[in-house]
Amino acid sequence: MDNNVLSCEELQLEYNELTDITGIDAFTNLKRLYLKYKNLTSLPLGIGNLNNLKRLRIIN
Repeated sequence: MDNNVLSCEELQLEYNELTDITGIDAFTNLKRLYLKYKNLTSLPLGIGNLNNLKRLRIIN
């Protein structure tokens, strides 16, 4: 696994054309996830495995 993925604590996915964030659960140390202006219609089940996640902000 990429060291950047394992050490990432904050991810800001804003103002892009993502429609799927499958695989987000690879970011096991993620504490803050910001999703803004996405074309997402659902969240992957794996998001529930992010045990360190303290803040999830979704603005569509």
